[in-house]
Amino acid sequence: MWDTWIFVRPSGDIVLNYLVKHNSSDMKVILGQWNGIGAALSSDGAHFADLGVVISKDCASKDDCAHWLGSGSVWPRILANASATNEDGDADDDFIMNYSQNDYDCEGGSDCQTIYFATSRDALSWTPVAPDAQVKGGLRFKYDPKFYKVGGRWDCIAVLRKPGGGYYGYWTATPQPSAALCGNTTSCGSGFGESEDGLHWTAMPTPGPPVYAELGGVAQLGEKVFMVFNAGQLFEAPSPTGPFVASAANHDFLGQQGNSWFPRLWGETYTTDPSLLLVTHHQWAGDVLYAGLVKQAVLRDNVLRAEWWPANDALRGSALEVTSFTSNASVLNATSCLGLQCMTSGVWLEGTFSASARPAGIWLQTTTGGFGIGIGSPSPEGISPFLLGARQLPTSGWDSAHGPLIIDRHLSLGDAPSTFRVLARNAWSAQGMIECYVNGVLTLPFTVSGLTGVFSAWNGTVTAAARLTLPTQQLESSRGGH
Repeated sequence: MWDTWIFVRPSGDIVLNYLVKHNSSDMKVILGQWNGIGAALSSDGAHFADLGVVISKDCASKDDCAHWLGSGSVWPRILANASATNEDGDADDDFIMNYSQNDYDCEGGSDCQTIYFATSRDALSWTPVAPDAQVKGGLRFKYDPKFYKVGGRWDCIAVLRKPGGGYYGYWTATPQPSAALCGNTTSCGSGFGESEDGLHWTAMPTPGPPVYAELGGVAQLGEKVFMVFNAGQLFEAPSPTGPFVASAANHDFLGQQGNSWFPRLWGETYTTDPSLLLVTHHQWAGDVLYAGLVKQAVLRDNVLRAEWWPANDALRGSALEVTSFTSNASVLNATSCLGLQCMTSGVWLEGTFSASARPAGIWLQTTTGGFGIGIGSPSPEGISPFLLGARQLPTSGWDSAHGPLIIDRHLSLGDAPSTFRVLARNAWSAQGMIECYVNGVLTLPFTVSGLTGVFSAWNGTVTAAARLTLPTQQLESSRGGH
C-alpha cells in the first residue's frame, strides 16, 4: 500500500482509501506499479476491515495502459448550481473521488499526469466517470498551460467548500516559474482552482507556498487556512486564495524522520464536523507498509499540532501486569506480553513523569539496544522539545549514530507532572513501530528494529499497561447492506 485518504460517511462509518499494488488476471491491473485503489471500513475509527480494490487503472488495450495511479480524496457532492449533473446526466451520485493516472491519455508525448474522477452513492462502490478515456474520451482534468507546465505534476486534489456552494481545490502541480513567488525562476507552489460541481474544474494561479513539493491536504479553521505540504511541513494563509507561508510554530508538523510518509490533513469537508480535523499517513516498517493511527489536528494557543484522537481509545485491550527487574544496575519494567511474537499484537503504556527533571521520558528495549523518547531542556520561553533516538541503556547517553532527533512542537510542559501514552508493536517484518504522545501531543511516529516488551520511565512511572486490540470478524459484518 501507499498514500492514504479518509472520509466520514453520513452514517458515521469511516472509509480509508489507499493506493495498492495488486495482482489479478484482469488485464487492467496486472501491469505497472500502483495499479488500484483499495478501501477499508471502520465503525470506530481505530479498527479497519479491508474491502479490497474499488478502482483499477485504465487500459485502452493490453499495450496501452496507464502506467500507475496517483492518490486523491473523497468528498460529498454539493452543487453550486442545483441543475448541474454528472457527465452521464445523473445528479444523484452523492460522492466524488479524484485520482490521477500517469503516462496515459497524454497530449504531446508521454510522462504526464491527468486527474480523473469516479462517483458513488455510498462512498464504497465507485463508477469511473471517464473509463478508458484514451479511446472513449470523457471528463478529466488536464493542465492549463497558462499557469502550469504541461508534463509536470498534476495529482491529488484536496478541497474546501466555497461560500455559496462549490469548491476550491488544491493539488500537487508544477506551476510555471514565478520570480515573485519563488524568489527565482524555478517552479513552486501547489495547484489551485475552483469548481461548481466537483467534476468540472478551472485552474487558477498557484497561491504558494514558495517551495516545490507535494500537497498533503488543506483545512480551514475560522479565517485561517492550513496546508500540509512538502513531506509534512505546515503552511498557512489568511484566506483560501492564499498566499501560503510557513507556519511560525510547529512548521515540521509531521515529518518523515521516523519513516512516516505522506501525512495528509482532512477538515470539515471530509469529517462533516467543523471542529474535527483528522490526519492520516502511512508508516514504513522494513518490507511492509501500514496505515498509521489516525490523528486529530488541534489548534491550541494558535499552534496546530497532531494529537491523540479519542477514537483510538478503542485500541486499548485487556490489562497487563507490570513487573520490575534489575539489569546492569538499572531498574527496568516489563509486561507479561514479552517477545517478538507477542509484540506483533502490541502494547499500550501509560504513565507520568516530571518535566522539570532530566532525563525525563520513556525508554523501550529492542533486540538491537533501545529507543528513547525524552524531554529536552526548556528554552528561555519555556518551550520543551522532544528528543528521540537510540539508547543502548536507560542510563547511557544518546547513541551518537542515531540521535537524538530534536522535534519542537512549541509545547510548554511547565513543572506539573506530564502524562505520556505509548503504543508499540512489531510489524510482520519484525520492525517495531512506536507512537508516543505527551499531554496528548504526538511526538513523532517511529520505526525501529525488534521491540521486546521491556521498558522503563526516566524520572517517572509507568502506571498502566494493556494489550492492543486487533480487528475482529464483527467489523466484517458491517459490510452487509452496502
